Parts: sequence; C-alpha cells; structure tokens
Amino acid sequence: MKFNNLLTSVFLLPFVALMGLLTGCGGGGGGGGGSATLGPFVRWSAITPPATVEASGVSQDGDYVAPGPGFSITSITDEGASTSASASITYRADNSISRISITTPNGTVVWDEALGDDIDDADPAVVVATNAASTSIAFAVDAIDVGWEYQTFGAWQTGIGTGAGSYGALSIGAPTAGSAIPTTGGATFTGATMGFYSDGTGDGFVTVSDLTVTADFAARSLGFNANNTQKINTTTAVETAAVNLNMTGTLTYAPATNSFSGALNAAGGMTGTSQGWFYGPSAEELGGVFSLAGTGVETYTGSYGATR
Repeated sequence: MKFNNLLTSVFLLPFVALMGLLTGCGGGGGGGGGSATLGPFVRWSAITPPATVEASGVSQDGDYVAPGPGFSITSITDEGASTSASASITYRADNSISRISITTPNGTVVWDEALGDDIDDADPAVVVATNAASTSIAFAVDAIDVGWEYQTFGAWQTGIGTGAGSYGALSIGAPTAGSAIPTTGGATFTGATMGFYSDGTGDGFVTVSDLTVTADFAARSLGFNANNTQKINTTTAVETAAVNLNMTGTLTYAPATNSFSGALNAAGGMTGTSQGWFYGPSAEELGGVFSLAGTGVETYTGSYGATR
C-alpha cells in the first residue's frame, strides 16, 4: 500500500503554520456525550464510540533549543527510545476525535478540544492536532480510515516559536505475542514514515516517506527501506524532495520475542537505530521509531507503520 496521498494530506493541512502562521483548521466538532474507557487495545474495528482508547507502544523523543528571533535549532538532546510509552485517544459518538494524550518517559503532551485546542480528523489519511497557543502540533495516521486494524503511528513537537521545546515519535497498537510470530516463510509490509528533521544549519522540517519492510521469518530479519522522502520547512513552508533522508537497514529479533531493532543508514550519511514491534494476532502489521544523527545539530527522528 502506497501512501502518496499521505504526503499531500500532511502538507495541505496546517503544517505551514508551525512557526506562528497557524490560521486554524476544521476541527472534528459534533458528536458529544461521555465516553467509556476500553480495556487493552485489540483492534480498531472493535471500537464503538463514544469511547476512549488506550494503547501501549514504542517512543523516541528528545528536547531542543531554538532561540528567537530566527528560532533556528542550536542544540538537541536525544532522550532515547522507550518501550513503556502509551497514548490515549477519545472518540465522540460520531467517530471524531476530541482529545489525544501521549505519555513517554520524557513527559506527557495533550491536545484537548475542551481546552480550545484543535484536532482535525476530516482528512481520510492523517489526523493533525494543534494547541490553542499555536506552540505544539501532533500528526498521526488515521488507522481506521486507511484500513489498518492493529496499530498506528505519529509524531509531535512542542515549544514552537518559544525558544525551546520537545519532539517525539510514537508507534502504538496491539503487540503480537512472541510465540505467535511466524517462524517460516516471509512477508512484505508496506506503509509510511513520519518525522522531524533538523539540518546542519538548524532549520527544521517535517518529513514523510514511503516504507517497505521485507520480513524473513526464518532468519528473524527485516529489510527496512524508506524512500520517496519529502520534507517541508517549518519556517518557510517550502516543500522539497529529501533524497538524503531515504533510509535502509536490517532489523532483527530474538526467537519468540516481539521486539526488533537494528541500525539504519540515511542516503546523506546520517546513521542511527530503529526499534519496533509486530502488531496483531499473527504479526499482520508492524511499527516502530527511529533516530539518526549527523554532524552538529543534524538529526532525524520519526516513526513508521506498515501492513502486509
């Protein structure tokens, strides 16, 4: 499954507003009424709104400093990956989203329309959340609309235009039991990546890529290939191809263990790692996070998801 429409959706929604250009987007109003918190997340099609869905996953986040007036990034601190992250999503009766909360070891970030924030889930591929002060943004694949059952992924940034903030990426879902991961044969997973990139001069970008992961279950090996990467400058809103951010690598996992990891290399020379999980009863889907670094403040952090 190609995500060419995901790139268009992401860049037509209010990413151009990241540095104070925000004019507002069509929030997911309507619905109403209370919501019940579900038990452990199982699959998207099992959700009957109004409801609050809570799911665990893998995160990668950090902090940055970007002093005014130019707000170029001058320092970045990578807080590392974690397998103890979680997210909470509240759906109204009409299936629109009213609240998103993400928790990692680095803290909790929340977007809540009851507090004046905006959550735009009208697009068929991506959800974009912005806070009332226009200083934070989150974006994620709308798993229900794209036909995924067991996982989703996204990324966020806070402190926009304030001089400092945090950034991160998250993959959540219903993890596959280690004993249920196939041990023979192979599969091809297709999906996408999302992330944030800081170039060597401190300019910031939002990114999207197509993703193909080729699994060899007998060898417990995953061939990772992210290509067709595009980026948009968060200050100028200029969109360009980013061949330097195309990534390749090999991820591996231990027998009967649902936690894969490995090294990734970007075409432009950055290196780093990825960590992720299989999702679904029989590893029907997968997702994870990545972090790469180059020279100085050049860093690339994001998340991904894919399905067979």
